[in-house]
Amino acid sequence: MLQRWHITVILENDIAMLLPTVVVAEFAVKQTPEDLPLRNFVVEPFNFETAITCATLNAAEQRARMNGQGQRDAVKDDFKIIAHAIQSQALYLITDDRDTTAKYCSNLRKQSAAPFAVIPLWEPFDIAFVNGTGQTELGLDTDGASHA
Repeated sequence: MLQRWHITVILENDIAMLLPTVVVAEFAVKQTPEDLPLRNFVVEPFNFETAITCATLNAAEQRARMNGQGQRDAVKDDFKIIAHAIQSQALYLITDDRDTTAKYCSNLRKQSAAPFAVIPLWEPFDIAFVNGTGQTELGLDTDGASHA
């Protein structure tokens, strides 16, 4: 779950947050979408181009997993979310789903099919994920004292 301090760090760094409608559907199963800070998101519909990207990604993954034998007809929501990130040219995909979404993203990155980085919510958030330098902050107060 995206914690309030994650959003604070993202907003402080002027990072646009996209919210695919597929994510809204998943979220709404357990919690009302009105609980989301919607004013901080750009809601992205699942459109024709995203559907084609999703099907292409899903087919490649299924072929790789099944060694070319058969194809699952259902497209997982994970691929719908990944397709949104690709179509939107997102730099990052934030997920708490290490068992499927993160694994699919890792496989697709190895194939150069997913150009974004994954920000895992199961690890402590670090500004190095998004600052472009890969460097962590020292955690110093304005007087130079450590608060870590």
